[in-house]
Amino acid sequence: MATKTRTKAAIGALGLILMLSGAAGGVNLYERRAHELHAAQLAFSWPSIDFYFFYKLFMSWVNSGVSGANNLALPAALQTKLKPFYSFDLTIARYAYTTRFTNLAMTDCAKIYFGNKPIVDAVSLNQNLTLSQVRWLAHELTHVEQCQKWGGRKNYADTWFKQLTKEILMKILSGSFSSIVKNVANAQAAAIHDSMSMEREAELRAATVIGGWK
Repeated sequence: MATKTRTKAAIGALGLILMLSGAAGGVNLYERRAHELHAAQLAFSWPSIDFYFFYKLFMSWVNSGVSGANNLALPAALQTKLKPFYSFDLTIARYAYTTRFTNLAMTDCAKIYFGNKPIVDAVSLNQNLTLSQVRWLAHELTHVEQCQKWGGRKNYADTWFKQLTKEILMKILSGSFSSIVKNVANAQAAAIHDSMSMEREAELRAATVIGGWK
């Protein structure tokens, strides 16, 4: 019974990861198995879920959707412009275009996955970057910095999850898996995401970068 409960809770956790990261595209093993389970049936137990294990599985899936060059480094000239705004070595940051989601981004410690090819092309060429693209990149780079500051990938993933209250987690998991994915752009989901302290920090940093951009 404990194993069964843990498995159901873990599948629910995968649904949560997909919802908050915006991975609405593609067909994968999570969707094939999880869309039939109703989250309200989960016997949710926060301490029993190894979120990091499933985080790694999910990020592997995101990475498998990379199209074009992988592990791109920021152009040196762009690093120079951004350096005054960050406390970490920008040479470690990497980025790529993934087809797993559209017009969204997810940062996995030092690597940023953009579901938007124009920003990847603009960053790579370091020309014709719009202010909205600079702001987006600055936001994601703040997450790279957070990962370094918090002691690496596992701590980063754990901190991300722990900033969600159990009440919010249960609300997110209260609908079917398929509806969670389809409603990723829902205003309530966006509000939950934006209310997280790490996201507020990223937004403030992005605003600072835009304010000093030349």
